[in-house]
Amino acid sequence: MSKQKADAAEPQPKDAQKGRKGEGEKGKIKYWRWRGVRSGYTAIVDASQLFLSLFLSTIGIVYFMIGRKRSSMPFMFCGLALMGFSYFMGSLWLSLLIGAILTLIPLYFR
Repeated sequence: MSKQKADAAEPQPKDAQKGRKGEGEKGKIKYWRWRGVRSGYTAIVDASQLFLSLFLSTIGIVYFMIGRKRSSMPFMFCGLALMGFSYFMGSLWLSLLIGAILTLIPLYFR
């Protein structure tokens, strides 16, 4: 009996305490993760690609606004494409090439 009382008096580690947030069945700890990490998509982590996508999206917004004001379809479609295509590109050089082409298309049809 004295052994049981001695075991009960010892402090338990924090992970084993009852009521701890994230504790699952049988004392196992659940790991909380952001859902996007498990989905298999890779995020843009390269700073140069992030700034390029920001720059091209800004040009896309300007092109779209010009297209709406002038009722010019090439400006509107290229503006929408410039705003959205960088979310699907993985390569910096490919996204730079496509961005340059989309930037020059409305100027050609002017």
